[in-house]
Amino acid sequence: MKKHYRYIIFWFLVGISCQVSAQYQYFSQYHYTPIHVNPALAGAGDEAMAIVNHRQQQYNSNLQVNSTLLSLIRPLYVRSSGRRWGGVGISALHRKFDDEQSLTEQGIDVSIAYHFYTGEKHHLTWGLSGGFFRRELSMEGFTTGSQWITNFGFDPDAAIGESFAGDQSNFISVNTGLLWQYILDNGRVKGYFGVSGYNLNQPDVGFLASEDQQPVRLLVHGGYAVYDNSRISIMPELLFARTAEVNDPVAGVSLKYSFESLNPYTPLKSGSLDFSTRYGVESKSVILGLQVIQPDFVIGFSYDLYLRDDDGVQPFNNSPEFVIALKKNIAPSKRKKQVVSDYTLGDIKEFYRKTDETVEAKEPCAPCA
Repeated sequence: MKKHYRYIIFWFLVGISCQVSAQYQYFSQYHYTPIHVNPALAGAGDEAMAIVNHRQQQYNSNLQVNSTLLSLIRPLYVRSSGRRWGGVGISALHRKFDDEQSLTEQGIDVSIAYHFYTGEKHHLTWGLSGGFFRRELSMEGFTTGSQWITNFGFDPDAAIGESFAGDQSNFISVNTGLLWQYILDNGRVKGYFGVSGYNLNQPDVGFLASEDQQPVRLLVHGGYAVYDNSRISIMPELLFARTAEVNDPVAGVSLKYSFESLNPYTPLKSGSLDFSTRYGVESKSVILGLQVIQPDFVIGFSYDLYLRDDDGVQPFNNSPEFVIALKKNIAPSKRKKQVVSDYTLGDIKEFYRKTDETVEAKEPCAPCA
């Protein structure tokens, strides 16, 4: 029975390795996984950021998936004018499926974005990214019925009777995205809408000898603040993912409360608290999140509560997720132009030299005489 269980788990891992990217939602706090949502987000703001996300997700089959993502974002500016022309970003992903047979995935994604000024408050950003990913499947401890020899018994050196191209799968992913933002004078985002496409080259990602192309994944994300004042902002949001013929919408609302700290000795400075509640239609999950946003860092936590489907099955256990981000606004300071109010272009001024003999009488100086 144990060998049969391990056999099922092994093919479960192989199936996940071939379809894992079809399940978009690696991380619930997707605002802090910018390159994995839209490559254009690398150039959509004035803050340089270093973000670490960690997520634990457990299947009911006692299989646990640990995902860690490191993201670095750096906006870029025109030196002469100080205008932001775009940005660059890089992310490193590590995921491990822990069981008797272990599947791991590592990848690096590099993004570059160009920022267009379409109006005083309207901003448009286009991004392009490319990633290299490797998946490794451990064959250690795996056995099949083909290794049981008649009148001999179990032979660990016998062929397992399955056709594999190898225990590693390397592939390259090409992605692009477009983002529109409506930004108020105080720097707060009033609304945004983005469209992105991942795996546009449809790479082969499988371990089996037959080709297994990764389908294109399309993402649409947006939000608009229906209520916004100096203290409270309420923004309904939508994240919609489509891979092959699978639709995965996640809808919810974000409530941001801004606060001031006038005491210099308190650990918290003026910042905001971001509460979010979302519902995943495909995953049948309620996602609760909280982020503490400070001028120089962000600390966040979310928890996925999975519901039972129509057949009474709950495929996932509840999943916690953590995020820590360091950030700094690196926008060049705007230079103030000095204006002489009492001088008009074309005016002729007389300059006087002040002497000891004459204080009230002003004599024209030699160059002006």
